[in-house]
Amino acid sequence: MLDAGHPTARFTTDRPADGEWTVPPVAARHAVPDDWRFLLVRPDADPGRNGDAEDDAMRTAVERAEPGLADRIGGIVTRRVLPAIAAGNAERFGAAVAEIGRLNGAWYADEQGGVYRPPVGDVVASLSDAAAVFGAGQSSWGPTVYGVTDAANATAAAEAGECALDEAGVEGSVSIVEAADGGARVTGGG
Repeated sequence: MLDAGHPTARFTTDRPADGEWTVPPVAARHAVPDDWRFLLVRPDADPGRNGDAEDDAMRTAVERAEPGLADRIGGIVTRRVLPAIAAGNAERFGAAVAEIGRLNGAWYADEQGGVYRPPVGDVVASLSDAAAVFGAGQSSWGPTVYGVTDAANATAAAEAGECALDEAGVEGSVSIVEAADGGARVTGGG
């Protein structure tokens, strides 16, 4: 799902006042093909930033952000990510998402010790060389690493995840998951 976003002027370090922010409209939506799979590699490492530490780091990154990077990412989304998912091409989708992750990581490099936070960079590098993984990157502040694959390559992708942990010299877990195209559901207790 791609939303229509907000005008660039809204990207400030000041939080909008309650009631001044609305969810942007949906600009595009495509179901993830049934045979796509996602590799999740979770190195045993401290969790990434969250709470006040995350807010502070995000504000610092926004203040220093190079606006041209956002335009490059937007171009990749519209010219590569959306066409790849619409065509059901996991290889092109994975490569495009990985490129977005690298560009996005450049915004946060000073805050996390590189494009990917250690030891995630070693895991991503190893997965990037694996034929069964079509693209890999860091999930948010890490330490989880994602990879794009498909049902036919899922076993080999999981093995690549195990090897990536070994090569990085860290313990962790590896799983292959399917997309949850249904979205979140909130149910009441009773």
